[in-house]
Order: sequence, then structure tokens, then C-alpha cells
Amino acid sequence: MLNQRYAAIDQGTTGTRVVVFSEDGKHFSPAAVAHKQLTPNPGWVEHDAMEILRNIRNCLNHCGVVDAIGLAHQGESIVAWDAQTGLPLCNAIIWQDQRTESVIQQLRAEGVEEFVRARAGLPLDTYFSASKMGWVMNNVAGARELLRRGSLRLGTMDAFFMFHPVWHSRDRF
Repeated sequence: MLNQRYAAIDQGTTGTRVVVFSEDGKHFSPAAVAHKQLTPNPGWVEHDAMEILRNIRNCLNHCGVVDAIGLAHQGESIVAWDAQTGLPLCNAIIWQDQRTESVIQQLRAEGVEEFVRARAGLPLDTYFSASKMGWVMNNVAGARELLRRGSLRLGTMDAFFMFHPVWHSRDRF
């Protein structure tokens, strides 16, 4: 195909932007929008996942027709949502969040860090998704009930975006 156009979505910590590249290497940045940083408690950092989803859609709407889309996102940030409604159970907990520091310290004190590193290839750290997911299961109203019913979805931001398709093969952005 001639004149293909590719949209690159950069969904980052402070905002979302989309850059479109043409086959001949030309590019332009049709849209960028910031989102709110939420800090409800010391050490907690959250985002409204629905706000970010709207921002991605709004940015893509400025692109015109594209042939492919790539996504870079906040890899260790997590969202829990109801598969029946598509709505988040709470704000997204982002990679900077430190609310699980006491859990991480307890696990280190119990001597399980080497076991975790051997199994996961990662150190115990609040940066990674697992402790945030555990926090959701233990602290967010409705999470365990949705799990029991099979409609809990808990994953990184890209999983949430893919659950809510912001594009279709026939869409014109």
C-alpha cells in the first residue's frame, strides 16, 4: 500500500500524545493532552483510568485515517475493572505509588526476596504490579466478589485499553 500512516500512542505518567508517521518518514503530532495526578494519601499516586481512555480517544480522533497503531504505556501501573460494566473499581494505581511499601518490607523480612527473584526475575519493589494487585484484592470493595463471579479484570493499563477498544479496523481517525 502506498502512503500508509502509523499512529504511535504515548500514554505516559503526565499525559497522552499521539504522533502519526507516514510511510515516507514524515511525522506530525496531532494531539497531546495532560491528565490529573491524584494523590489521596501520602505516597499514593493514582490516575482516573476513564479520563485516560477518553484522552486516548480524543487524541486519535485528530489523526485522520491510519493503517496501524502502536501503544506505549505506563507498564507497571494497574487497573481493576468489572468485565460486565467495563468500569474501574477504583483509580488506576500508577508505577510511582508507594502504598505497598510495608508489604514489601514484610516480605523482605520473611526472607522471600530471593525466591521471588528466582521465580519472577524481579526484585521485591513497589514499582512492580504484583503488590499493587494484592492491595486491590485486599482493600477495594467488590474486588473479591467480582473475582468469585468471574468478572474481575485486573491488569496493566494496556489490558484496560484493549478491553475498551479505542479503534476498529474501519474507524477513521
